[in-house]
Amino acid sequence: DYSSKYTLGATEYLIPPRVDAAVVKRAQELALAAHVALGCSGVSRVDLIAGEKGVELLEVNTIPGMTETSLLPKAARAAGIEFHELIGRLIQWGLEPR
Repeated sequence: DYSSKYTLGATEYLIPPRVDAAVVKRAQELALAAHVALGCSGVSRVDLIAGEKGVELLEVNTIPGMTETSLLPKAARAAGIEFHELIGRLIQWGLEPR
């Protein structure tokens, strides 16, 4: 719910996820394919769910949040990219010709 999503510390995020490596690989492939198919540039956040039917795409968010509770900064940090570097990359990508 809204309160859990936007209250710092109210939700536990598991980064990296506690799922099989094959599920992570499939999720990454599906997310990238969706990003490319939709013609996205820079970054997007692709929401997926893994279950009995495999990995399913829920939605693509082309303007992911940048708050303390947002997922993009958390994912970047998990990849070794600190917030200031993420912002720098976003600015650089925005300046590149399309």
